[in-house]
Amino acid sequence: MIIKNKQLLKQVFQAVNAIAAETDNPEHKILLSGADAVMNELLLQEDVDYYIRLFKQGVDLIGKSGTQTDSSSFAEVTTSSRPDVINAALVQVQQALTEIVAKTDSKTNKDYLNKVCDWQESLYHRQMVRDTEVLHRKPLNRDTLFAYLQEKFPEWKNLRLTAFHPLPGGFSKTTILFETEDELNGHQSMVLRAEKKPSLLLYRGTDVACECAMMRFMEREGIPTIEPLWLEEDASKLGNRFLVTRRDMGERRGANLGSTAPLPDELIEDVLDVMVKMHSIRPEKNDPLVMQTHLPEWLHCKTVTECNRYYVTRFLRNYMDAAEILVPPTLERALQWLQENVPESGAPAVIAHLDFGLNNLLFIGNSISAVLDWESSHLSDPAEDLLGAHPSLSEFISLEDFIARYEAKTGNAIGEYRINYSRVAKYVINTICFLRAEKMLDIDDSANIDLSRLGIAYKGVFMVGLNNMIEAAEAAMGR
Repeated sequence: MIIKNKQLLKQVFQAVNAIAAETDNPEHKILLSGADAVMNELLLQEDVDYYIRLFKQGVDLIGKSGTQTDSSSFAEVTTSSRPDVINAALVQVQQALTEIVAKTDSKTNKDYLNKVCDWQESLYHRQMVRDTEVLHRKPLNRDTLFAYLQEKFPEWKNLRLTAFHPLPGGFSKTTILFETEDELNGHQSMVLRAEKKPSLLLYRGTDVACECAMMRFMEREGIPTIEPLWLEEDASKLGNRFLVTRRDMGERRGANLGSTAPLPDELIEDVLDVMVKMHSIRPEKNDPLVMQTHLPEWLHCKTVTECNRYYVTRFLRNYMDAAEILVPPTLERALQWLQENVPESGAPAVIAHLDFGLNNLLFIGNSISAVLDWESSHLSDPAEDLLGAHPSLSEFISLEDFIARYEAKTGNAIGEYRINYSRVAKYVINTICFLRAEKMLDIDDSANIDLSRLGIAYKGVFMVGLNNMIEAAEAAMGR
């Protein structure tokens, strides 16, 4: 007797969940979360009828588009068709709808665009069921790091590697906390951040050389950061290029979605003060240190409007092309909407961190001692930073109050529309990132299964939400 795939998957599903419930190891939990997402995706794919219905609905939408696209040219698929044939047919429909959406006027054909987005949401909504190094490279482990340190620093006599602790998670960098002792330096506590290959985030800021320069620039301008110690650009040493920094004595007070302990108002005030100070920095082309960072791409953008326009017309398009993803119609519609509705503001563009939550801040007492992870930063609308920072503080201050306090400190009005516009842009960049994760799982054998948490589990959350975000932004226009 041959057991059905669906039944076998359910058995593995239950076993993985049982193991996850018993382990306290964070790395094991991340691995099991990825396996959970993969099996959930395979279970969904067993429902062939659902995808065939979606294919037929998509073909019908193409026929009603009023364009020259010939919907009769699509091959028919049935329940007996192979999964790869059904998938190829759905891809063909998505490509056709994406081309139609790109040529459709969103103001005069809004009803049709909404129907296309509803179709796209139906495809991805099923993936919201549950929230669930490179081959042939030198491994990065305790022994190889110790050997590297001995070779690089022969003057560190009687060197001992007393601690080696890889941190779980991290999609663009491998992060390792380590400690050493030697006769010259005594005890040292450091952090190693190594690039990952293949790369998920295709930002120039993920380049460790740019990140190192950005940290030095921010430190020079008075923003608290962790001290960079050295940059290793020879990838053959430990498999990938990496940056080593001093390990700050500060502590984390929460994660990107909140804090487990009450946060005093004094701490929230310091978060705002550091953000305001960062937003007041004006990088210049004649500054050699600035030119070593990833900021030069943005220096031509002087105002919020110029920055937003460059972001949605060039940066996102270039990022999408580099990610080599199939662009779904909903994503194409959102990009088109962003390009057509750039908010008008002559306010200066600012250096925005773009992930300024508690997950990337260290504190001594209630004051920030270090801002971490500068890889996503660039010139932007301050609305983007406020929107990105608030979720980790949301239990203790509303978004409205958070923005009002920022406006009072800077004298610059943000406005509801710019916040909503930035929210749509954030959903778009996250969607591209998650589609990139899915692509990596499909084409690269060295991609870690941890990417399934993005490429499978969370992609649908953002894809389904895009149309609603656009409607909320349109409702805020003119307020």
